[in-house]
Amino acid sequence: MRNFIILILSFFVSGAASAQSDMRKVFINMPDSLHPYLNENMRTELCDYYKMGVTASVDNSLGETTVLEELTDTNAILQLNAKVRLSINVLHRSDSTNIICTIKTYKSSVEESEISFYDLNWKSIDNDFGLPKDIMSGVSPDFFLKDSLSEEDKLIVEKMEPFMVKAEFLPQNIIVITPQCPLLENDIKKKTDAVFEQKKFKWNGEILKNIR
Repeated sequence: MRNFIILILSFFVSGAASAQSDMRKVFINMPDSLHPYLNENMRTELCDYYKMGVTASVDNSLGETTVLEELTDTNAILQLNAKVRLSINVLHRSDSTNIICTIKTYKSSVEESEISFYDLNWKSIDNDFGLPKDIMSGVSPDFFLKDSLSEEDKLIVEKMEPFMVKAEFLPQNIIVITPQCPLLENDIKKKTDAVFEQKKFKWNGEILKNIR
């Protein structure tokens, strides 16, 4: 009986290791051109450290510290440096192929994100997969407005320049996108929650569908 239990546990452990290995391969095979200061050897070291259960950090080519915070079967989360965070996610399609979705977030007075899509060979895919077109470079604040606005709210919207967005992955393949505006006065910033709302998009095997 004891040997049977050990055999079952070994099966699940090896399966988890294999799944993690798939994401490890995706991450290590990421082209150096995307992040020149984090080459293949450094990415391999990060994965090895993470597997050993120690702090997975390396000094990158810029002399800064890069940390691999999470590595699962479908995603990797890295703090590239003090100002930049990267999430790499593998999305499974209904036709049994996979795509890579990355979210890179820059931190300054507010956080601003870029969303990109690739095939498993890291070839860029020119497809928004259901996200609003140009959501990272020109989407209107109107997209995030709540249903009804007071006259005071409308004045706040008029001051939303420049307008930025922050994106992050949630469990169950959900991307949440939050509007940001760094130049608003503090008293007006506090009122933006009453005007704007986050947008959520859930991957359904084909597109990221708006679930509000």
